[in-house]
Amino acid sequence: MINIERARSPYSRGLATARPARVSAVVVAAGLLAAAAPLGAQDAPVVTPGDPVLRPDRLRPFEAEYDQLGFTFLARLVRVTAPEPTIDFLMIMEGPNGIGVDHVGHRASDLSFAYRRFGFSAFGPEHIDARVIDGILRLGRLPLEADGRTAVIDEEFPLAGPAVDGTFAYWLTAALPLEEGYRWRWPTWQPASDGVVFRESAPFEVAGRETVELRSGEILDAWVVEAVGEGSTARMWVSEEPPYLLRQDVAPAGGEPQTVIELRRLPGRR
Repeated sequence: MINIERARSPYSRGLATARPARVSAVVVAAGLLAAAAPLGAQDAPVVTPGDPVLRPDRLRPFEAEYDQLGFTFLARLVRVTAPEPTIDFLMIMEGPNGIGVDHVGHRASDLSFAYRRFGFSAFGPEHIDARVIDGILRLGRLPLEADGRTAVIDEEFPLAGPAVDGTFAYWLTAALPLEEGYRWRWPTWQPASDGVVFRESAPFEVAGRETVELRSGEILDAWVVEAVGEGSTARMWVSEEPPYLLRQDVAPAGGEPQTVIELRRLPGRR
């Protein structure tokens, strides 16, 4: 499983199973969604896009600045109307190798995954363009070789039903009717080294409420959400106000938790 202690770069070049030196914090967190859920997880219902409990109107536009393992992580959520109404989520991540850009879109009507465009990849230097058209996930990959040569790889993967993007799912949590004891799972998709992975996530559960002190000194009330995967556990602090995700700690089984992403200040504050 992913070794949290080796997490360094916000968009490094490999998973711990392949190249353990560096692991992206986004990949670390998304691993909980792509990894198999533990036994007993089936009592947590799967919230599929279009489910009445999932309310698109709960998500409001914002711009936010996070710290991700010592690097700046900028996030922006906007609503667009053309070519179709979508909720667009842009992530700009600094790191030792430059700046990575990750652009994710979900349909505003039901919050189903619509597209994702990577300016990097966890599995090697490449650009990835994924989009859902008529129930088919069409994946274009452009590996960037050291000698400058490139080759476009186009693949198609039928969807069994609507899914959510595994990274945006942490912010998407705010669209749910959160209350203590509420449990759910997500139907997710994640890119893999040889294609994509479709899988129901590990179970999420609202453990209660706590106050969170940001680095700016601001103190906020938040829901505490825990997700327990097969080999790691995440603990998140989620606000009902933008930018929703305030902090996330991840721990490997039997290991100490590490803060992988943390809001620096409330939007608009300096």
